[in-house]
Amino acid sequence: MSNRNEFSAGCAAKLVGAIADQCGTPEEVNILAEDPVMIQGVLSVIRRFGKIVITNILQSIKQGIEIPALTEPFVVKDHFVNGKEITFYFGSNFTNWFLGQTVPTHQAVRLDVWKITENSRDDRILSEIGSEKHEVTLDVVFTLVNNQSKGEDGILLTNGYANVFYVKDTACVLRAVGVNWDGDGWFVNACSVENQGEWVEGGQVFSRNSVT
Repeated sequence: MSNRNEFSAGCAAKLVGAIADQCGTPEEVNILAEDPVMIQGVLSVIRRFGKIVITNILQSIKQGIEIPALTEPFVVKDHFVNGKEITFYFGSNFTNWFLGQTVPTHQAVRLDVWKITENSRDDRILSEIGSEKHEVTLDVVFTLVNNQSKGEDGILLTNGYANVFYVKDTACVLRAVGVNWDGDGWFVNACSVENQGEWVEGGQVFSRNSVT
């Protein structure tokens, strides 16, 4: 039997407010509301029949990798171009969202590198990294690719697994940019961070450590 009549608007607002305080989104509230199994799990925890297990999906690999300061504006279309030095393959999203961008000058950046330990969506990865550290710029991505232009060993994975960066596009919308070595060149694509697809275990994520 439903207990809907026993709930007030205040109860609902309190619950939604608590979810928002934990960086929850309206979409996630809707997912919870429409998933009876998930609701039963939450109620089981409240009633002390179960427990919530929090697992880390990212494993720290490297910290404090320094990328030099950008002393001149970085025009994306002048660098992310298929040429003699670097062979690039671009997904349509990357072309549409980023090739019109110019990155302004900035100070040196330090990066942290994380291994993805289980197949994970962007929302889980971003939550674990933290909102103040996830964003990098495309000149940083290019610097790392340029250092391994022919697929040499280095910081970036060259075994087919994804190197994931979170970058704002020309409209200042945060996107997930995936960079993969494709055997004879670098494949670069972008997707919405709200995409329901998962990054495969074994890939790695880059986040900003600090700015000096």
